[in-house]
Amino acid sequence: MTDAPKDLPDIFAETVDGVPVQLVRPGDSSDPVWVVYTAAIPLGTVSWIQHDEVPAWAIQTRPGRHASLSDALRTLIRPRSARDEEM
Repeated sequence: MTDAPKDLPDIFAETVDGVPVQLVRPGDSSDPVWVVYTAAIPLGTVSWIQHDEVPAWAIQTRPGRHASLSDALRTLIRPRSARDEEM
């Protein structure tokens, strides 16, 4: 899997840890942003950011940055813990 957003299409599918996900760029955006779905249920939004000269993937609803798209998707797929809910 490539992590360069310029190489990623508007709609594509990935499998992360055996879980199939679909990524869809909103039709009104040309930014490197995709909504992530599994079994037609939206999980969240991932975006490619350039912060402090270090490119990374971010999740709209969670803090932190991820070095790869797979890592960001894994975080979305993983159930949230009670500790995450407190944040």
